Amino acid sequence: MITTNLIKREILKDKSYKAMVFLLLIFSFIIGTNLPQAIHYNMSVAEFVLYSLANHNYLIYGYFFFIIMFITSNIKNTSDIELVRMSNKNHYNAIKFIAMGIKFGILILLHIALIVIQSSGHLTWQLVFNGQSYDFLGEALYNAFANPATGVVIVSLYLWLGSLFLYQIMAYIYNKFSSGVYLTSIGIILLTTMFGFYTSVDESILAIFFPNNYFIFHHACLVIGKFMYEILLLIMLTTSAITILKGINLSLSKTYSSLFIVIILLLNAIINNYSVADYLFIHFKGFSKTNFDLVELLLFALLYFIPMFLISSFIDKERDSKNDLMKFRYKSVANWNKVIEKKMNLFLAQYLLGYIALVIASSLIYWLFKFDVSSSLVTFLPEYFNIPHISWGIVIGIVCVAKPLELYILYVLNKLLNKLTNNTIVSFLVSFLIFLPLSVSSVYQIVRFLYL
Repeated sequence: MITTNLIKREILKDKSYKAMVFLLLIFSFIIGTNLPQAIHYNMSVAEFVLYSLANHNYLIYGYFFFIIMFITSNIKNTSDIELVRMSNKNHYNAIKFIAMGIKFGILILLHIALIVIQSSGHLTWQLVFNGQSYDFLGEALYNAFANPATGVVIVSLYLWLGSLFLYQIMAYIYNKFSSGVYLTSIGIILLTTMFGFYTSVDESILAIFFPNNYFIFHHACLVIGKFMYEILLLIMLTTSAITILKGINLSLSKTYSSLFIVIILLLNAIINNYSVADYLFIHFKGFSKTNFDLVELLLFALLYFIPMFLISSFIDKERDSKNDLMKFRYKSVANWNKVIEKKMNLFLAQYLLGYIALVIASSLIYWLFKFDVSSSLVTFLPEYFNIPHISWGIVIGIVCVAKPLELYILYVLNKLLNKLTNNTIVSFLVSFLIFLPLSVSSVYQIVRFLYL
């Protein structure tokens, strides 16, 4: 597994931070140059942060040229000793990638901090679009986002993903080919970026071949169009996921078992064109016993089905005496059973925490595609049942508490039936037949119990 100590070591041993200070000084000068215009047009701090982060001239002539050098320095700073010690190149690449993600994140946050520090004494603190746009960029950003805070988050995330994507391309070329090929590739990257920046060739299906489209958000989304923007975003997210997943010990029996559920629910949201709020809501909605819907039932049952299936598989292995060698280490069956009980409880906790983390992460990714936090489901149901907003929040809170409790109750029930029947399949099926009709961790059930 990837450990935090290895990532910390990779971050702390970087010797190229001095160049970062020089870049930030240049950026600070640009902020000071643009600040009088921001004051004149009555911009808020959040507006000015968004406008400054989206400054394509700085992104091309400052940020882009810097990260080419920054990435090269980090790629060359490879430890053969670390690679031999880990004996897994994919593992080492994943550590380098995560460390670069943290470095780029710090760099972008420092940019935001500089803007806030220099403008906070001159501009207002409202999280709204206050000022009038004084050029095409400002007008495009104003029309793209509901508020500047949302814009800052999206533009920053896109810049961060693009920086990581460029790192992956350069690292791959450096590791696979000679230094001459690597230097040639840098020349090609620079030429295609500048060519795309000065022409409109990069505003077609060829957009994927121009690096500037991978970190200048407003050009990718607002100029080329949302379809190509989503293609570019998908490329960046896919390559990042592949780099990390190749480098970690991905075991279905660990936290990542909940990944399957998140993927299914995400696909369901995409097919039904749900907003981000609705996507989050379907994780808690559950199913109705009065207006029965099979899809709702299956989506609800998935959260409980996978961990119970894995636990039942483990019990089967235990029954077939495949763990006899392990039992010798614990001297008695009682000690072994205590260890197993702790392991099962830990697994359930890891599963739930992993599920929550994946839901949050996937909702952020979904937001990057949709930019839509309005809701049809979340607003329709309380209106349909005539429930005030405060009560609706209480319902959601009860569901959030009830789900982990029900998962543990189902585990206990399954374990008890296993002891009684000595049959994993029967206990697995019967526990669900008992559990589903009695389950209350559904918005429908809580609403009907409390308010109808």
